[in-house]
Amino acid sequence: MKFSARPVVMIINEYAGSGGDLLPYIFRFRKAGPLIGKRTWGGLVGHHGSTRLIDGGFISSPNLAFYSIEGVWGIEIVGVAPDIDMDIPATSKWYLERKRKEEFGNVQKIEGTLSIEDAINSISEDE
Repeated sequence: MKFSARPVVMIINEYAGSGGDLLPYIFRFRKAGPLIGKRTWGGLVGHHGSTRLIDGGFISSPNLAFYSIEGVWGIEIVGVAPDIDMDIPATSKWYLERKRKEEFGNVQKIEGTLSIEDAINSISEDE
């Protein structure tokens, strides 16, 4: 089953937890495309319900967990590793576009890290 008619990537980072851990796991499991960024946080265990205390507080304990289809403890504590490990500043749209094109053969592979100036120049050269 094809995920999308067009190539897709998913951007992940170390601040993603809970659904931000599960979604990249499923994205990879479905072979939808590469994961780019940093390993996710690894916080997927949750709780359902809580016990009220007489002082108005409550106690909760984890009772929901994730196991892979292989029956092993999946994402908790380890997170989901990217296929392309890199820091992604907010101004990196150009780099993601280059990586997407590189992944699907439209651009020569980028070696090393480019400065913003080099990136702007490389975009100008492509057009």
